[in-house]
Amino acid sequence: MTIDLNLLKSPGKLSKLVQDGDFLKSADGDSYALQSGVPILLTQEIKKYVETFDLKYTSQNEPWDYSRRAIEQVRHVYVAAKAKKLIGDGKRILDIGCALGQLTHRLKNICSEVWAIDISPTAAVKVQKLLLEKSQWEGFKVAAASASDLPFSDQSFRVVLLSDGLVGWEFSEALQMAALKEAYRVLEPGGYAILTDYLNPRDFEKHKNNVLKGPFQFVESEFLGDRIGFQIANNFKKISGLWPIKALLGSLRFNSFLCDISKPFGPSMSKHMSIILQKPK
Repeated sequence: MTIDLNLLKSPGKLSKLVQDGDFLKSADGDSYALQSGVPILLTQEIKKYVETFDLKYTSQNEPWDYSRRAIEQVRHVYVAAKAKKLIGDGKRILDIGCALGQLTHRLKNICSEVWAIDISPTAAVKVQKLLLEKSQWEGFKVAAASASDLPFSDQSFRVVLLSDGLVGWEFSEALQMAALKEAYRVLEPGGYAILTDYLNPRDFEKHKNNVLKGPFQFVESEFLGDRIGFQIANNFKKISGLWPIKALLGSLRFNSFLCDISKPFGPSMSKHMSIILQKPK
């Protein structure tokens, strides 16, 4: 992977970086490792979050079963379609909290570059390997970084994705607001942020109100109608390896159908809420 040092900056300070062997160094004297060519651009301030999430990827192959459970893939399909609609003539998309790149891979060829970042260095290294195995597309770029201190120049992206993000990342309210401000900073004027989070329906409105305390303009919100799909997946988790349960849980068509018939019933039939935000032109 080619490292774009015009785009990448040191987290927090946003200083220029230069490559020195297996490290990126800033004029402030900070040094960041390259692991298998992946920049690890993390600060000490979020160390506890790094350790928490890194453990999930060192102890398990895939912490959230995004690949095996089609109900998770329904959300990825939805977000990718929204990103394709909103990218326009923009050059870059940023996928924050990319996990093992299941959503990232669906963004191939939507624009010139798709950047995938995760707070887990282990996940980021695995993502680069997995993306290369699935595709030789040169537009995928990967780094380990935190949503609260994005290591990118101002106005670098047209679309920023925070998928299963602000709540799922277990951030404090202060860090949630920092993540929104950082997403705003790295977006071009007129650019969009797409947020999704797994929530109890009674918490949707509170979450939306918290998000709207940030710097963005509200565009729209939508309920994904995925509650029944998650209930089925959770209830049959212990026997998810048995056919036909495995086939049912892995069927994107079946789970999409469940969502489509549930959406008209509103938030009570959803576990995910989507919020679209825009940075004013």
